[in-house]
Amino acid sequence: MASPRQRSVRRQLLVLLLTAVSVAWIAAATVSFRDARHEVAEVLDAHLAQTASLLRLQQLDELNEDQLNEAPDLDKHQHHVVFQLWREGQLLARSKNAPTEPLTHQRGRGFADSQAAGKSWRVFVTQGHEGDVNILVGEQQSARQDIVRASVVGMLKPMALALPLLALGIWWVVRGLVRPLRQLGTAVSVRQPQSLVPLPTAGVPPEVLPLVSALNDLFTRMAELL
Repeated sequence: MASPRQRSVRRQLLVLLLTAVSVAWIAAATVSFRDARHEVAEVLDAHLAQTASLLRLQQLDELNEDQLNEAPDLDKHQHHVVFQLWREGQLLARSKNAPTEPLTHQRGRGFADSQAAGKSWRVFVTQGHEGDVNILVGEQQSARQDIVRASVVGMLKPMALALPLLALGIWWVVRGLVRPLRQLGTAVSVRQPQSLVPLPTAGVPPEVLPLVSALNDLFTRMAELL
């Protein structure tokens, strides 16, 4: 009887292959998440810059400086992206849902990560044609993270669904690979004790063939002695 500590070759091979596949899947998922986050961030940043560019084309001198000009909400998701127009510390115009405090205190053109109205923002800053007007276009970081998360989940879901199928395929392949060993074990177990007929070598894996050949040589020598 086999010792309880002995482990079957099939089980060890399955554990090894499934572990390797799982590690590779986790590594691929990590790289995919990082790449997706970077690419989505670039697209969203380009959207902020494009919005600022469109605002820069507007005739800002037509704004009423005696009151705060507010742009209306046209879409339920519009509150995630807001803009502000500042001149010499005065808020000239903003999105209806934008805070009244500056999205960022950065004055130079470019992107900035900031806190305003208790929220985290990604902001693009540029100047208007007049030069004394600062255009701020911002997007809530939470909204950006939701977009990244949805993109990554949509990308990884097929991979996650394919993982059990891959595991099943590995099990089927391993089962086929060890079938000759099981057949050899069955052939040996059903032999009569006095039988010295050589074991069949057809279909025996090359790794096991030396063992079968050695057994057959032993049977041949025993037959010659009788």
